Amino acid sequence: MATDLDPIVGNWYQDLDNDAEFEVTAIDEDAGTVELRYFDGTREEIDFDDWYRMDIASAEPTDSWGDDEDEDAEDVDDDTDDDGWDADDDYNAPDDY
Repeated sequence: MATDLDPIVGNWYQDLDNDAEFEVTAIDEDAGTVELRYFDGTREEIDFDDWYRMDIASAEPTDSWGDDEDEDAEDVDDDTDDDGWDADDDYNAPDDY
């Protein structure tokens, strides 16, 4: 069954034919394409005709990914300050003696 859902960047969908979850990551109106990123990290670009022929349903966003290639360094919590010191380290400041 063809879909009447429009692709929306950032929204999650489920391909009911393949039981695969994916997020729309980009839409190129000029080229008439939709970029998809599946839960396992696989990316695919399809045209609008293929999109509307798919049997899809809206899905809830997933909390974890199959790969971390897009993880930003600033999103990583490594407990270090800008000067490289570990924020959790106990150290003796000069006034502690």
